[in-house]
Amino acid sequence: MLFFLIIAAAINSSCLRNKKQSIPNGRSSLLWEISGNSLKRPSYLFGIVQISAKSFLDKRPGITEKFNVCKAVLTEAVIDSLYLKKMFASMTLSGTSLDKILSYQEYDSVRTALSSVGGGDIRDFKKLKPVVLESYLFSFLNSKAAFSPKIEKLGEYFETEGKRRGDEILGLESADYQIDNAINTPISDQKRHLLFVVKELEAAKKNMAQVYKLYDDEDLDGLYNVLMEGDKEYSRAEKNQRIKGRNLKWMEKIPAIIMTRQTFICVNVFNIAGPGGLIDLLRKKGYIVKPLAT
Repeated sequence: MLFFLIIAAAINSSCLRNKKQSIPNGRSSLLWEISGNSLKRPSYLFGIVQISAKSFLDKRPGITEKFNVCKAVLTEAVIDSLYLKKMFASMTLSGTSLDKILSYQEYDSVRTALSSVGGGDIRDFKKLKPVVLESYLFSFLNSKAAFSPKIEKLGEYFETEGKRRGDEILGLESADYQIDNAINTPISDQKRHLLFVVKELEAAKKNMAQVYKLYDDEDLDGLYNVLMEGDKEYSRAEKNQRIKGRNLKWMEKIPAIIMTRQTFICVNVFNIAGPGGLIDLLRKKGYIVKPLAT
C-alpha cells in the first residue's frame, strides 16, 4: 500500500488513454549510465514500477550487473519504522468518515467499484482518507499479486538487497515530504480524484495492461506518453508539480551523491522519462547519460 500512495496520484487518470508524441533523446531502455562532469566512476539510473515482481530482473542480467558494482543505493525515500509510523498515522480521516464526505450516490458508486474488483467491503474503509481508498482500489485493480507476501517486489528489492550486503542506503525525500504530497492533500481534491477513478474504472482496467506491457518492453517513450498525454482530469500544473517539481528537488542532491559514490539510483520510471525527467535534467547539467542494454 505504501508505494501506491506515493505514485498512484501521479499516474492514475493518466493511464486511461494515451496519444503518441515523439520524445527528444528518447531510447527504449529502463537502465541508464551517468558519466562525465568529472565523475571518476559512472553511476546508474533505473526506472522502476514498484509493484512489478523482482522476477522482472531474471531475464535482464545487465540490470543486476550494474547494481552489483555500486556501493550505494539511492531511492525516493528510505523506508524505516519511523516512516511507516508517520504514514499510517496520516491515513485516517479526522472527525468524519467516508460516508459523510460523499453523497449517498457517490458512496454507492465507490462501494460498487470496490466490490467489482474484489477489494472487499467499503465499510472497512470508512475512516480512511479518499486517497488511501483510491490507491487501494487502483492497485488492486491492476495487480492482486501486489498484495502477496510470497512475491518479492521490484521496488523493495534494491533497498533490501543493498542493506543485506552493507551498501549505503540513501533517500531523496523525507517521510514528512512524501506524506504531505501523497496523503495530506486537500480532501476535496482527494474526493474528486477518487470519483474520477471510479467513473473510469473499466478504461483504467484495460489500459493499465498497456502500461505493464510498455514497461516489460522497456518502452520509456511510450510510458511518458501515457503519463503526460492521457486524460485531463489532472492539469499539467498538477503533473508538473508531482513529477517535474520533484525531479528538480532531487537534482539538488544527486550531483553531490554521485560525485563521491558509485550509486545505483532507482526511482519511479515516470520520473526519469521525457522533458523534465531525470535523464533530461542530468544532461542539462552536463552529464553524459546513455541507455544500456539490460
